[in-house]
Amino acid sequence: MKVKDKRDEIEWNSPISEGAPRLQPDYTVNKIFSSDEEKVLSNYFETMANLHHDLNPKCAKKLTYGLALANKNLEKEEKLKGARKSSLNRNSSITRQLDDTLKPCKIQKKKKKLSESSSSADDNIEQLTDSDDINIFPESEVENDFLKNDLSTITTDSFVLVKFPTKKTIKYYIGRIIHKISSEEFNITFLRRQGSNFVFPNVPDISAVTAHDIILHLMQPEKIGGTSRTANLSSFLVDLYDVN
Repeated sequence: MKVKDKRDEIEWNSPISEGAPRLQPDYTVNKIFSSDEEKVLSNYFETMANLHHDLNPKCAKKLTYGLALANKNLEKEEKLKGARKSSLNRNSSITRQLDDTLKPCKIQKKKKKLSESSSSADDNIEQLTDSDDINIFPESEVENDFLKNDLSTITTDSFVLVKFPTKKTIKYYIGRIIHKISSEEFNITFLRRQGSNFVFPNVPDISAVTAHDIILHLMQPEKIGGTSRTANLSSFLVDLYDVN
């Protein structure tokens, strides 16, 4: 019985190999191979087929093209990595200077935490007292008629302005009452500042607050924006700079 040569199975005129086999992923024109070149390619495809679990030459051709394309993409990625590394090395001194300049200042909150601290996704959200536009003044200046508040109007879901005295200053936070512990104590979930608006962090910031520290009952905020992936922003129709 005559054994059929696998090279005879190659259909050089099939749609897959129309014109001639293409080995380079960035080819621009078809190339017509000579008889000697076809023989070399046939042997190459047959060898590749045997190396890959007896794939037929047609499948080996597709696999070879895929490997060539993957290698080319890998070369491009390596060049990009080299360029980025070179750029970082050239600017390392500038980067260190920026890191020293932009070191964050830790803000101490004098309040009892009932939940975990905010996740890293909330790091870009400012707190109410993080803005340079907010003035912090002594306790004596806080106690004025504008800041006095009638607690009888405060209920669950009310938005309030809360003070947290420190050794030298007073910090202010906006929050929503979620539970009334007693007539003089509430559980409040606090918002974070984002520009001129406010937003609830991904990880709730909840604290127990006494009635003495609630200085202003705010109107319900106006909701701005928000999508299925991002939270709504809250805008309060009151000039908060007058009370900070």
